[in-house]
Order: sequence, then C-alpha cells, then structure tokens
Amino acid sequence: MCYKIVEKGGIPIGGMRLTMKGTTPTDITINGKAFDETKDYWVVTSDYLANGGDSYNFFKDAKERKIMNVLLRNMIINYCEDITKLEQTIKPKLDGRIQLSK
Repeated sequence: MCYKIVEKGGIPIGGMRLTMKGTTPTDITINGKAFDETKDYWVVTSDYLANGGDSYNFFKDAKERKIMNVLLRNMIINYCEDITKLEQTIKPKLDGRIQLSK
C-alpha cells in the first residue's frame, strides 16, 4: 500500500503518519504508535477504492469487510451542513501525514 501513496503523490489519509524514501517506508505510525506488521488494522474507505478502483487492488484481499451503506458524498454533505449550523468554517491545513525523503 505504501508504494501506492508515493506513486499517487499522496492520498487523503487519517490516523497514519508515513515517511518514505523512494518506494520504501522508513517510518509508519498508526494513531501515534509504531506500525506492527503482526496486527490487523481497520481501514475506512470508499466502495470505489475497496473494490480495487484507482489500482488499489490490495483492498480486495481484505480479511474482513463491512459495508456501511453510506455514500461518502453524503457523509461530506452532512458534515458541511453540521459545520454550517454551528456557524463554523472548515479550515484545511497540511499536517505532515506523508513525508517523502530523498
């Protein structure tokens, strides 16, 4: 999966921090803890990517899959509506989740 992140020039991802040198991951943390190859992790993604879209075929081999029956676009719309009701604004920022070193 990590090489796909580099190949795509980064992807939207949360809870994970990744440093890559070329196509080799040099540091991966999940929720602030070192990535453990012996553990299973849950990944939330769109059905498009889960079904192998955009060449993300590795998702098709998931050990377990739960279909949530919620469209990503509806989640985004609901979030924007909730933020608007609170009279807040969305403040995007770069936070260094993905680092590419040479």
